[in-house]
Amino acid sequence: FFGDNREDAFTLNTLDYPAIVLKDGCSDDSKCWGKIAEAIQGKEIFLIQGSFGQSQRKTKMFVKLLRDRNDIRVIRLCRCWQDMPKDKGLAEFFEIDGNINRFPDLMKTAEAVNEKKKRFPEAIDSSYYNTSNIPEPEWMIENILPDQGLTQLSAKPKAGKTYLCYDFALAVVKGTEFLGTKVKQGTVLYFDIETSERQRQERLKRLCDGEPIPSGIKFYSKAAKIKDGFIQQLEEALDQNPDTVLIIVDTIKKIRSQKSGASDQNLHDDEEIGALAEFVHDRNLLMVCTNHLKKEPTEDPFDASLGSQGIA
Repeated sequence: FFGDNREDAFTLNTLDYPAIVLKDGCSDDSKCWGKIAEAIQGKEIFLIQGSFGQSQRKTKMFVKLLRDRNDIRVIRLCRCWQDMPKDKGLAEFFEIDGNINRFPDLMKTAEAVNEKKKRFPEAIDSSYYNTSNIPEPEWMIENILPDQGLTQLSAKPKAGKTYLCYDFALAVVKGTEFLGTKVKQGTVLYFDIETSERQRQERLKRLCDGEPIPSGIKFYSKAAKIKDGFIQQLEEALDQNPDTVLIIVDTIKKIRSQKSGASDQNLHDDEEIGALAEFVHDRNLLMVCTNHLKKEPTEDPFDASLGSQGIA
């Protein structure tokens, strides 16, 4: 730990945190820096910064001297002590606070400096694929639907999309067959936004044909828009149900937002659907979204779903 003054260093040493004083005038070739560099080798570094200009100048000086280190943390007292006087430091902070043992909490506020943040992922060299062992895809519905990714189920209104999704969800939570083949078993998050509870109960009982309705399908009657909290809603739901393997959104139009002004519809759709695809990809999950077909007949099935090509 580097303190602004002797009092700060004394306070830290009293708490059994090894500390020295930040001194003005240190440079790469100075004697004081040679001793300091030797003392801090292999140790994590924390700088204590007060609110006055001299303290900030010292911090910048030491960060520059330690430019080859990427494990430096700065504790800025002025952000923890509202209206901090300019001539006060760590010792006075604990006097005001009244609890000297709160220093571990103060350490949690430390900000990293000198970290080289990567803006973009690193490239993969083509030779990697000579020896890489990339696993075969696993299946949610064997040989039909992989257990990861974003899938759309489109049909005309009242064609039975919701019934099909209910049947699929029941098979997943029970671990039974669906469409005559095995499915992956687990919890299902079902955003059933257009169905009333009475309809939901009737359909589940009909599909279970006298058998008790199994547990494991987590129904949500409301959902936020994709750009207005739906991803956060998913994260909370997954925290509560970590064994989730399938997410169903019925229908996708209920979580879509209107494009603004003269913005491009295809770009707008691509951004929203891309956010869902990225979410399930990062968490190795499958999401199935239901959608309606356009009224106009089309030759290409990818043009048939309601929305632009950004949806398909």
